[in-house]
Amino acid sequence: MFVAGKIFAVIPAAGMGTRLGAGIPKAFFELGGVTLLRRAYESLVAAGVDRVIIAASPDMHERARLECPDAVIVAGGKERADSVLCGLDAIADQLGHEAGADDVVLVHDAARALTPVEMIQRLMVVPDGVDCVVPALPVSDTIKQVDEQMRVVGTPARAALRAVQTPQACRLVTLLKANEAFQRDESGDFCPTDDASLIEWFGGTVVVAPGDERALKITHPIDVVIAEHYLA
Repeated sequence: MFVAGKIFAVIPAAGMGTRLGAGIPKAFFELGGVTLLRRAYESLVAAGVDRVIIAASPDMHERARLECPDAVIVAGGKERADSVLCGLDAIADQLGHEAGADDVVLVHDAARALTPVEMIQRLMVVPDGVDCVVPALPVSDTIKQVDEQMRVVGTPARAALRAVQTPQACRLVTLLKANEAFQRDESGDFCPTDDASLIEWFGGTVVVAPGDERALKITHPIDVVIAEHYLA
């Protein structure tokens, strides 16, 4: 097994989360009186992450420092991938750390605020020959692939599908190189929705590990109801 050197975490927290209808950046939405950001941050710290970097909109930096006093706060970008890159850059620019082959970075969504500490700890060990480990759950729904006219063109075998969660554990060097390559790419043919897909695009190896139902993504009001049930 691959043993990590330094373990960093990046939380992209600049998104507004309009589907939740909170009127504020989703990371600062309160669940049970505690922001999603603080819950996610405290779980990472409890798991043993060395340093946490939070990429937030500049107008929320003061609030982010209050919520996560020991975190490094940087400006987020327009897109999620931009915010992640800002966080990665801070590892060298603000922490003075040069990425080594044994370093791991966990990219975690604040919206998955109830992710168990033990799940995070399992992800801190990345196997040899692997660039990224992502937590995932089997898919229970049948998935249909459709074209632009909403005609069904395929039904993937459900046994081979997984619903991916965060944090996603990546080799720091690989994720940096993948992000830099993506920033240089001008084709516009690819838009990463997570860090694993970016590493796949870059040619890296991604594997899945067991996820957890509690690591649900709080995106819609109904998700808040489910999360509150877990807190009860």
